[in-house]
Amino acid sequence: ISRVVDTKHILLIDTIDRYRRIILSYPGRAAHTQATLITNTSLEELSERLDESYFLRIHRSCIVDVTRVTAVKLRNRRHFAEVDGFDGELPVARSQVKQLKAKLKSLSARAVLF
Repeated sequence: ISRVVDTKHILLIDTIDRYRRIILSYPGRAAHTQATLITNTSLEELSERLDESYFLRIHRSCIVDVTRVTAVKLRNRRHFAEVDGFDGELPVARSQVKQLKAKLKSLSARAVLF
């Protein structure tokens, strides 16, 4: 089954085993009558379909809508991102920290950087 999802409804996409989980915003949850969608499409392919000015692959297992990142934190020499509407933290690869912070700055996001 194919589904069309408006990118403004996507908070993040992460990996669970061999599947990708698309976590939707509150308006997206109302539009699709569920909080998450599951696909077997690769993160690489999904990343190519998303607007790179808003979406960034912050880790090998995760793509995030940068406009929804509320904080980037450093703990035990590892970086984590917090996303509005998502409970929990997402790992940020060391190689992506600089790019994530630059994107947040360029979008004038409300992020608190530590």
